[in-house]
Amino acid sequence: MLDVLGTQRSYRIHVPAGDNTASPRPAVFLLHGMPGSAFQIQHYFGLDRVADREDFIAVYPDSLTGAWGDVRFPDQPDSAKRHTEQDVAFLNVLADELAKTGLADPTRIYLAGNSNGGLMVTTMACLSPRKFAAFAAVTATASVHARSMCHAAKP
Repeated sequence: MLDVLGTQRSYRIHVPAGDNTASPRPAVFLLHGMPGSAFQIQHYFGLDRVADREDFIAVYPDSLTGAWGDVRFPDQPDSAKRHTEQDVAFLNVLADELAKTGLADPTRIYLAGNSNGGLMVTTMACLSPRKFAAFAAVTATASVHARSMCHAAKP
């Protein structure tokens, strides 16, 4: 659990077996779709096996409501904007925390997501482009609104 903006946030993490005191590893965050959970996507995608083989950390953040606060719609109510702010803060704080503990290499933290998780990835690419090394949206694309509000500092 991690406290972010006064709310307890959860995530699952898979660290490959072996010397966990070695230098920080790359980390791949994988965001679930809607409705979904960290548990579901961890067991559906099989990323843990790839993490074991390639020696990276697999991280599965949980949304608060089964859905991520992506910026799909231009005229979101204030509650939806707060949801987006909360989720953006959570993913940034989680990346910082894993780097601070020496578990993850801060220059090699990657963000991927499926469906609504993929839409959240495009939101993060626009709002926090320097926090993650690369972004991958699976079965999702940036919404028209996300494209118009996105002025990312890197491609």
